[in-house]
Amino acid sequence: MMMGGVALALLVGAFAAMPGCGGGKAAEDPAGAGVDSAVPAAREACRSASIVICCIDAARSDHVGCYGYHRDTTPKIDELAAQGVRFDLAVTDAPYTRAAVASLWTGLSPDTHGCAVVGTRIPLELTTLPEACEAAGMRTAVVSSSGLIVRPHGFADGVQDFISVHTSDPYQDRVPELRQAWCKWLDGVGGDRFFMYVHIMPPHVPYELSGQFQGRFDPDYNGSLGRTWQLVDDLDNRRVEISERHRHHLIAMYDEALSYADWAVGRLVRDLQDRRLLDKTVLIVFSDHGEAFGEHGRWGHSHTVYEEMTRIPLIARFPAGVAPARPTVSGLAQLSDLAPTLASLCGLGTLGRQAQGRDLTPEIFGGPETRQAAISRSAPGPDERWSVRLPDAKGIFDREGALLELYDLDADPGEQKNLVGTEVALEGPVTDAWKTWDRQQKEQRQRQEAAPVGAPDLDQKTKKWLRSLGYL
Repeated sequence: MMMGGVALALLVGAFAAMPGCGGGKAAEDPAGAGVDSAVPAAREACRSASIVICCIDAARSDHVGCYGYHRDTTPKIDELAAQGVRFDLAVTDAPYTRAAVASLWTGLSPDTHGCAVVGTRIPLELTTLPEACEAAGMRTAVVSSSGLIVRPHGFADGVQDFISVHTSDPYQDRVPELRQAWCKWLDGVGGDRFFMYVHIMPPHVPYELSGQFQGRFDPDYNGSLGRTWQLVDDLDNRRVEISERHRHHLIAMYDEALSYADWAVGRLVRDLQDRRLLDKTVLIVFSDHGEAFGEHGRWGHSHTVYEEMTRIPLIARFPAGVAPARPTVSGLAQLSDLAPTLASLCGLGTLGRQAQGRDLTPEIFGGPETRQAAISRSAPGPDERWSVRLPDAKGIFDREGALLELYDLDADPGEQKNLVGTEVALEGPVTDAWKTWDRQQKEQRQRQEAAPVGAPDLDQKTKKWLRSLGYL
C-alpha cells in the first residue's frame, strides 16, 4: 500500500471522485456547496493573515475539557475553542507523528506521501505547506521539541528558520527552551506576514514532564510506577502487568502532562497577543495522534486504529472580525484537510489542488458537513491496519482488504463488540468507502508507473535536499 515519491502532477485531483473523502472540486469551488457570502468575506480577511499551527503530541481528544473530559485539564485550549471553532470528529491520518504531520504538511494520506517509516522523507517533488507559505511571501519557521520533526524527514522544506530544541534525553523538559525560541523568533518578524509551526512534546511519554502540574490529579497516590517511558513500553509488549490503581495513577500523570502542554499553549497565545499578532493570525491547535491505556490491550500509540489513538482535538481561531458560523463542526475532519483548507482560506496557490484532503472552509462558515469517511492507517508492519471511520460506524481492514472488525459507534463508542457478519446495514457503507479509497490508491499507483520519465529538475530538487540536511 505504501507509496513514496509520487509525482506532483499525478496527485492533482486524484481523490476528486470520492464523495466526502477527496478535496478536488470542493477545494476549488466551495460556493457550489451553497455557502453564502461568509466564505469570500473570510477569505478576504485571511489573505493577509499569518498562520500559527501548534501540535500537542499524543493528546487524545476525550481528555480535553471542551471535548467533555471530567478533569479540568485544558482551560486555555477550552478558551480558544470558545473563541473559534472545534472539530468534534477530527481524525488523524495515522496514529504516529512522522506520518500524521507529513499528512498535515502535504494534504495527502500516508499511503500517498510515503513518509511513514525510518529512512523516508516527504518526497522532494511535493509542495509542502511551508513551501506554499514561503511562495506567498510569508516568513516561515518551525520550532520543535520532537525528535521526529527534523530536517532529514522533509519538515524543513520551505522553512527559512528551523529551530529544534530536541535532545536525546526524553526526561529533559524542553518546554521553557521551546517558548524562549518562539518568542525570540516572533520578536524578529516585525510587520511581516508569517507561518510558524510549534511542536510541544507533553503529554507524550515520559508523563513525568508535567511541570508545576505534577501531583495535581492524584495527590493521594503512595505507590511507585518507575519511569513511565520504559513502563509504557513494557506494558505494550506484555512484559509486565499493572493494577487498576496504578493504571489510574498513570492516567493522572498523563493528564498532568496534558495540563502542562495546555499551559504552554496559553503562553503561546499570550505571547502572540503581547506582540499584537493574535488578531492577525489563523491559529490552529491540534494533536498528531491519541494515546492508549490498555483499552484494547495496547499502550502508547502507533500500533492500532482504535478511537483512543485516532480521535484528536482540532481547534481553530481566526483573525479579528472573522467568525465561524457555528462553534462546533460535528462532521468528520482529517489532518490532511488542513493544507487545502489553509490554501483556500489564506491564498496559498495550488497547494489545495495537490491535496487529497478536503477544504473545510465551507463547513466552518455555514456550509453542509459533507465528509462521509475518514481513513487512518497504523504504522507499517505485519499487523498493519486501516480504519474507515464513518460518523456512526467504523470498520478495520487488513492489508488484503479483509474487514476484520466492525463497530456501531453510537451504541458502542468504546469499540468492544465486533459486529462483523452480523450487521449488514453497517457493513455495507463501511466496505463501500474502503473499496472506493483502495481503488483510487491503486489507480494512482498505476498512473505513476505508466507515466513517462522526464528530465528531473535537479537544481530545485538538490537545493531542497541540501536544505533539509541543513547545508543551505
